[in-house]
Amino acid sequence: GGAFMTAPHQITQVDRPEAIPLLPPSSRTGRTTFLTFSNHVWSGAAQLPGAKTLYPGLAARAEVIGADIYPLQSFCRKDALAAVYAAQRELVALARGKPTFQWIEADPMGVCWGLDPSPPVVRAETWLAVAGGARGIGYFPENWKPAVRAEITRLNAELRSLAPALLGPELGVSVASPSKVVAGGSTYNGALYVIAVNPTFARTSARFTVAGLGDRALRVWGEDRLVRPSGGTFTDRFRGLQARVYVAPPVGAE
Repeated sequence: GGAFMTAPHQITQVDRPEAIPLLPPSSRTGRTTFLTFSNHVWSGAAQLPGAKTLYPGLAARAEVIGADIYPLQSFCRKDALAAVYAAQRELVALARGKPTFQWIEADPMGVCWGLDPSPPVVRAETWLAVAGGARGIGYFPENWKPAVRAEITRLNAELRSLAPALLGPELGVSVASPSKVVAGGSTYNGALYVIAVNPTFARTSARFTVAGLGDRALRVWGEDRLVRPSGGTFTDRFRGLQARVYVAPPVGAE
């Protein structure tokens, strides 16, 4: 459930779930509760003491669960963009059916000098989060450069136009090893949507297997191009940081 959204960013440090008040549900108050975890929630980052019990307890005290994973401005690594996807998959599992969201680094934070988030990085990280199952996106901090602001405007328009499909039930999508491309998917009114992202700066290819696809041709959203699979599997090439959305029509509507 939910919709693509942004939310205010307030930082509070706690060491036990009970430190966060358990508020009445939004069905009674009309106010949804959001909770953002730092990057320590991801198993690939430094783990906090008692993380295995702390995070599930905290997640139980809010209705929408988020995280801020900043590969450039927290990890100081250009080769770690895939962490956005990996952390999002873990966040979905932690939330246990609750909608999840992720903050995307969109401006320098004074931590890792010379690794400013560029428009292509902001775009790639946004789609990495969506491919990982994010139901919402926020951008932080808010002092965006003009080129980044233009990219965020573009992304918001794309997410709004695709929101009904992106918010649909999860679709099983796998990527054959050793490709570094990552992917996710959803279904909507019988159509299949596959979101694939190259989290590296190098050109690469990937072979995808999509549950229930069969031999239905996929249209590459925004490219006016068809990809023809065989037995639910298809291959495509990607530029560095490129994200694509593939759409297969309902059975019988080709």
